[in-house]
Amino acid sequence: MTIKGFIKDGTTARLIPATILSSGNVKVIFQGSGGQTYPATILAGSIYQVKLPTGNYKRNTSLNGYSSNSANVKFTASSDETNGLNTILLVPIIRGWTAVLTWNGAVKDLDLISVGPNNEMVNFQKKVSANGKVTLDVDDRDGFGPETISFKDVTTGKYTLYVHNYSNEDVLFKAAPKLTLYQNGNQVAQAIIKAPSDNSLRFWKVFEINADNGSFNTINSVQASY
Repeated sequence: MTIKGFIKDGTTARLIPATILSSGNVKVIFQGSGGQTYPATILAGSIYQVKLPTGNYKRNTSLNGYSSNSANVKFTASSDETNGLNTILLVPIIRGWTAVLTWNGAVKDLDLISVGPNNEMVNFQKKVSANGKVTLDVDDRDGFGPETISFKDVTTGKYTLYVHNYSNEDVLFKAAPKLTLYQNGNQVAQAIIKAPSDNSLRFWKVFEINADNGSFNTINSVQASY
């Protein structure tokens, strides 16, 4: 089967220009459960393409200046680049933290939220913190994401990351949200929502970042509010 997907900047949701992806700068490699590897080729339009058998794979992507990206993917049939689930999001390397939210099309608008010191909130209503260091880079409202919050040069304070089922076309679990956390350019965690006992709950509390000592905790709880 043949799989295609776009390669985008995770902090702008725009295609990474072909000039950056050219000359072998980007590598997209799929590894099967038996250890077989399948390198993708790069096409015009910032699209990768790979031919491989149906099954489960680990997809590893690298590009100079961007954080390495690793994801577990499953393919049962051929697909083209319009499938948002196959998009690869690469995050520019910064000093600090980056959180990238993706999901499926079951819910159109999920909101990524940071609650920091003194309960300062960064979200779609307030996209930049008072000190200018915490920013909501992307606010996606039509499914799949990304929504991205960057903590650039943030070295003090504690921050909690939430996901809110804003448009609520379906329950939060059905949207299959995934939050990937990067620290100083390295992917350090990826959280996938657990099924709640109460499907009416619309807030997913995911990570707590402690910038004072450079650590984080994975919470992964679903609740009624912040």
